[in-house]
Amino acid sequence: MVDINHGNFDREILYSNKPVIIDFWAEWCTPCKIMEKTYENLKEKFGDKIKFTKCNVDGNSIIVNEWNIRSIPTFMIFKDGNMVNSITGMSEDVKNSLNEVLTNL
Repeated sequence: MVDINHGNFDREILYSNKPVIIDFWAEWCTPCKIMEKTYENLKEKFGDKIKFTKCNVDGNSIIVNEWNIRSIPTFMIFKDGNMVNSITGMSEDVKNSLNEVLTNL
């Protein structure tokens, strides 16, 4: 799992040669901790087909502001340098949406 920050965002996300999902989270965020297992399960399911990354919103305000992150957890999916989907929250709907979007990449 790649930790994303301002210094590596472009290289790891925008210039990736495969689809990327980024999990915007924080240590103090209970819903983020609950969704962590789902994220790990998706990583196991999709393996090397999709790059799985995480960005701690604390200390990464430039990225948070640039991508308009207003609530966490937020999951953004990028393909060919473009954001193709953004899903916010913690629910079965989020889990199903993530699975559906990643399956269709």
